[in-house]
Amino acid sequence: MVASRLSLRRSSGSPQKYGLETFGQAGDPFNPHIHEALLHAHADGIDGPTCVEILQPGYRIGDRILRPARVAVAEP
Repeated sequence: MVASRLSLRRSSGSPQKYGLETFGQAGDPFNPHIHEALLHAHADGIDGPTCVEILQPGYRIGDRILRPARVAVAEP
């Protein structure tokens, strides 16, 4: 375990170098394929299920989702 931490510290590149991206923004339409809803509420002024708060960003490499964004969702 210590060796794996040392190798991560010594790696010369950032995660972005390998294509790792974060995603998830407040206001995004809720998509169950890339979002995990942890909280649910009702709100006025929105058209459909909408991410109103990002509790943890999601991670992907290219089109592959490594972890869905964990979000709070509101519906009309």
